[in-house]
Amino acid sequence: MRKIRWAICGLGRIAERFLTVCNGIENCEVVATASSDKRRAEEFAVRHNLKYAYTYDELYKSKEIDAVYIATNMSVHCPNTLGLLANRIPMLCEKSFSLDDLQAAKMITSAKQNDTLLMEAMWTRFLPSTQKVVELVRSGMLGAITHIDGIFAGDMRGDPDCRIFKKELGGGSVLDIGVYVVAYVYALLGVPSGISASGIVEGGVDHECNFELTYDCGAKAKLLSSVIREYRANMEITCQKGKITIPDFFGAKSVEVEYADKTKKQYTFEDIDGFVYQIRHFNELLRTGKKQSLIQTFEDTYQVMKILTEANRQMGVVL
Repeated sequence: MRKIRWAICGLGRIAERFLTVCNGIENCEVVATASSDKRRAEEFAVRHNLKYAYTYDELYKSKEIDAVYIATNMSVHCPNTLGLLANRIPMLCEKSFSLDDLQAAKMITSAKQNDTLLMEAMWTRFLPSTQKVVELVRSGMLGAITHIDGIFAGDMRGDPDCRIFKKELGGGSVLDIGVYVVAYVYALLGVPSGISASGIVEGGVDHECNFELTYDCGAKAKLLSSVIREYRANMEITCQKGKITIPDFFGAKSVEVEYADKTKKQYTFEDIDGFVYQIRHFNELLRTGKKQSLIQTFEDTYQVMKILTEANRQMGVVL
């Protein structure tokens, strides 16, 4: 089986992680990189022994790659994606997928029109721990969900040049980490009937957001994203007949279920980099000619972007 030849578009820290993980997976390898600065792309390529270094425009026209991982700032996810789709190059685009729901709709429409595989890199959706939580909820063994509490926080103020605090780069807690808690809840409860958001905004960038999502079934979700608090990443799902707790939910290696009689059951999972699961999934989609994932669908991506866009709107954030 010929190896899938990957290119990485963007040179941030996440690009290094993707390269390491991808090169450790069977039948695929990273062969190219691209940047708005050709010199930086060339330096990255030399450092990692890659065959090709491109500008964005050169990447869009390349015949030497099979798939692209979009690791650029969210401010250019949309133009990067549209450039690649115009040349029918499949891609895995980092979260948040875009700056807002309008861009997301444009990207998804282009993928359909060009009959080209596109998937948001919501890697937590592919984790065995997440799959187990979805399975437990859908089985009905714990009854219906009544309440979800979720938090993803990390103090980023130690780096004054961090992109998260830069409006022009699509910064803010909502798009950078709020997407994780919202996407997790969406996977379990779907589209909310009500969205309420408030937070701390400075210089047009949200530093913290409190989400409250309500559902026609009576369930509620209270979520927090913050880039000015100490690290926490927990999810607690309360059901009619028990509770599911996921510590470090965005990369969880364990899940605990507590039943109504106070008995508990622990599920543990393989301790490997969580990126492995989404890359393997995407590779399989590519090899079988699929144009959309059934785990992370276009609709999933779009509906989550609608929630994030509404949260930013309510806080007065315009990117």
